[in-house]
Amino acid sequence: MQFAKSKTTFLLLVGIPYTLIIGLFCWQTNGFNSSLPGYSLWKSLPCLFLGVSVFFGATMIREKERCVQAYGLLFGVLGDFFLGLSDWGLVPGTVAFGIAHLCYLGTFAHRIKKPSIPLAIGVAVYGVALNRLCLKPLIGTHPLLSGVLLLYSLILSACVIISGSMCLKGSTDQEAGHWVCFRRILYFKRRDFRKI
Repeated sequence: MQFAKSKTTFLLLVGIPYTLIIGLFCWQTNGFNSSLPGYSLWKSLPCLFLGVSVFFGATMIREKERCVQAYGLLFGVLGDFFLGLSDWGLVPGTVAFGIAHLCYLGTFAHRIKKPSIPLAIGVAVYGVALNRLCLKPLIGTHPLLSGVLLLYSLILSACVIISGSMCLKGSTDQEAGHWVCFRRILYFKRRDFRKI
């Protein structure tokens, strides 16, 4: 059931309403002010719309990957909601985002041709240094949080290595050039490590 067969249809069915929902989110929260009541609900709505749209076929993603992508988006909604509530939402929000990224991995990891060893080494060194610096001091006082954040950093590192390898070495369905996916994952990794 895929009814967004062209980019124009996709833009009309999903892109424009999605943009309007983000505008509504900005307006309702006075410029994305997270201290306002209802922020976590408004933050979740754009991704919820996108997840439901993808689930019901408003996408150009392959049919066999559509549901997995939709589940990833819906787990992202849970992550946004929990993280927007308060500090106690960090653990369930991070778990939800970890599941979401595993879903995203499920849509493209099987197409990797060959891993990029230099990229993997670089990501591993960066991850070890950052986790040692940021998470090691928390292990004694916040073991659950430390463990969840460590696992999440491993999932994000796998995403970076796989998408970066596809970008640099190509995939089974395309030569090198998966730049959009790789840039998006790098953005998430940078943004999420800043939170740590």
